[in-house]
Amino acid sequence: MISPKLKMVFSPRTHDLKEFARIAAEAKKGGFTHIIISDLYDRTPLMGAEKDSPWCEWAAILPGIFKHALPAGLEDAYPAAWVKKQMDFMKAKHKIVAKLGMKAAYYGTEPHFMNEAVYRKHPQWRGSRTENTLRATSLHFAPNTDHPEVREAYRKGMQMILKQCPLIEIFTFNTNDSGGFYPWEKRLFSGINGPTGYEGRDMGIRVKEFLMNMRQGAAEIKKDVHVFTNVYGWFVDDEIHLVLRSMEPGIGVNGRCPGQYEEQCSLRPMG
Repeated sequence: MISPKLKMVFSPRTHDLKEFARIAAEAKKGGFTHIIISDLYDRTPLMGAEKDSPWCEWAAILPGIFKHALPAGLEDAYPAAWVKKQMDFMKAKHKIVAKLGMKAAYYGTEPHFMNEAVYRKHPQWRGSRTENTLRATSLHFAPNTDHPEVREAYRKGMQMILKQCPLIEIFTFNTNDSGGFYPWEKRLFSGINGPTGYEGRDMGIRVKEFLMNMRQGAAEIKKDVHVFTNVYGWFVDDEIHLVLRSMEPGIGVNGRCPGQYEEQCSLRPMG
């Protein structure tokens, strides 16, 4: 018998709402409690240098916070009409989940690279260089997740999503390729790099603060969410150790998080 406390997440992976409803209903019968609703309606419109960079293509179908919500300062990240279409599609799936009496979950890629139009207006937001030089035709940069204005944007983005889709209780992220995508992380394609003044921080604390920042954004509108990130295969071993030991209830990793809070901080695949 499945424990009533166990949260089980299922992703229908379909763009057809009728099929989504049918699959979600079957998932409920199978004991699943949460349905992922964040898949995009259509591919991300690549702008600027991204248009000619094959490396950017693989993430074009993957969700991200700012592909569903554009807080102040990110107006140039994606076309507003396209972002609205993605939010409307997610709201339609949210309505189906609500009708089934289930909860929702969000999968996406964060941190995710931003286009140069954003960094031209906010140069202090530029983080590590992240592109795969064998597959990219230009430079691409992740946001500096340590910068207070970047963190504020993520908090606001979380709030905008949760106000529209309040049944989301779980956020699970893979970073957008190139190691962990965090400043000065050791598995970046371009080598260890990052913004001046942010060197030498404990990577575990850096990741914990980023995840907790998004959780705090939800808490500010009285929503209790859990935020998970990938770690295995994306960080070198010493950084994995630092991230795992820094996790605490409310945040965690995709996979096993051994230690004091293993049950609360592990989002494990079924199989």
